[in-house]
Amino acid sequence: MNWKGVSLLVIDHLGLYLIRRSEKMPTHPKQIAGFGGYRKEDEVYPWEVAKREFTEETTLSSQFLSPLGHLNTIKAGRGTLIVPIVAQLTISQKDFFASAKSNGEWTDLFYIPHQYFLNHDRWQWGLRSGVSKDPVLFIALSKNEMIFQNDEKKESFTLWGATAKMVWELKMLIMDGEII
Repeated sequence: MNWKGVSLLVIDHLGLYLIRRSEKMPTHPKQIAGFGGYRKEDEVYPWEVAKREFTEETTLSSQFLSPLGHLNTIKAGRGTLIVPIVAQLTISQKDFFASAKSNGEWTDLFYIPHQYFLNHDRWQWGLRSGVSKDPVLFIALSKNEMIFQNDEKKESFTLWGATAKMVWELKMLIMDGEII
């Protein structure tokens, strides 16, 4: 498989941590995502890319992550193959929020309880304009249900596309009792 990068879904026993990408990012600006990015030539395994990206994007050591496995490889909107990695955060939410610093790739770090995205009725399919006319999976993330790193409520977000597919698969594994 010729995978190009990873997306790291960081969880704890009650929820999922996501970021809102900076508007200055060359790809997917202002979109909701996990930590992650492209692999370097010398990187062979998705987990090593995930650890490096976590450290680069949060300034924290990857020792605060415990790998749980990977989800099915996703073809992102531009045809790039991404390996979704799931890892358990080994420090508290309070410590993570107090210590994580953006390297400029994200503007918001937030937490959404599993119960929110486990509710099947919140998920929808829609059409988007652009390159593809294929239906896109999405879920509206309510600002009233999210916990933000800086304690102030921001705005509601929409999680869609490749990241939504990853979170959907994670949701199914949690519901089946395979994770958490």
